[in-house]
Amino acid sequence: MSLEKYILDHTSIQESLTYEWSDAKCRTYYMFEMPKDYLCEISDAASLALLLGTMSWIHRRFNPIEPDLTPGFIHDAGWAYMIEPEACVYWEFNDDLWRGSKRAPLSVMMTILMDALFCRGEDPEVRVRTYWMANLARHVLEKDVPAFDHWFKLITKKLIQIHPRDEMPKLGLFDVPVRFEPVVGLSALVPDGNYDPNLAKQEILNYLLQGKNKNPYIHYEELNP
Repeated sequence: MSLEKYILDHTSIQESLTYEWSDAKCRTYYMFEMPKDYLCEISDAASLALLLGTMSWIHRRFNPIEPDLTPGFIHDAGWAYMIEPEACVYWEFNDDLWRGSKRAPLSVMMTILMDALFCRGEDPEVRVRTYWMANLARHVLEKDVPAFDHWFKLITKKLIQIHPRDEMPKLGLFDVPVRFEPVVGLSALVPDGNYDPNLAKQEILNYLLQGKNKNPYIHYEELNP
C-alpha cells in the first residue's frame, strides 16, 4: 500500500474550511517552540521524510477544493532533493497568488519545506521544520487530526527502528550539511508497509520517473537514474 492510498483510506472529504485563518498572523498557527528532544532518535533524512509525509496529509486535505498543481510539484521536488540536492528547484511564493484560508496554508506548507531544504546553512535543524509542518497539519486537517496523529506516532516509532539518528554521517565542526543520508524511501511512511532501506533510492526514483518528467521544480537530469 502506498502512503497516498493509506491517507485516502483514513481521511474524509472536507470541502468546507472552518479553521481560523489570518494571513497576517499565520505563524501563530504552527510556529511554536519545539519540545526538547523532539524526534531526537531519528536521522535528519528520516525527519525530512516525515515532513514530506505530513505534506501528503495536508495536500490531500486541499485536493477537493484547490486544483493548483504547484503544491504537488513542490512535494515531489522535496523527494528529488532527498536523492540529489541539485535536482530540486527553489520555490518562492508570490504573496498575491497565495492568500486566504484556502491557498495561504499551502504556501506556508511549501515555504516550510523550502526552508528545511535550502536554509540549513543558517539553521541545520530539520526537526524544527518537521515540527512546524505537523503543527500546520493539525491546524488545517480538522476532523482528520486523530487519524493524522495516529499515523505520525506509528511512523515515528518505525523510523526509530529503521533510520535511527546514530546512522547519520559524522560532520566536522565547520561542515555544512548538504545531503540527507542515508536516503529514506517512501514506503518507510506506510505503517504496515514492507521497507528495504537498500532500495530506498530506487523507490524514490521509480516514484519520480513514472512516465511524467513534467515537474518544473525538478531537474530530472540530476537524478541519474
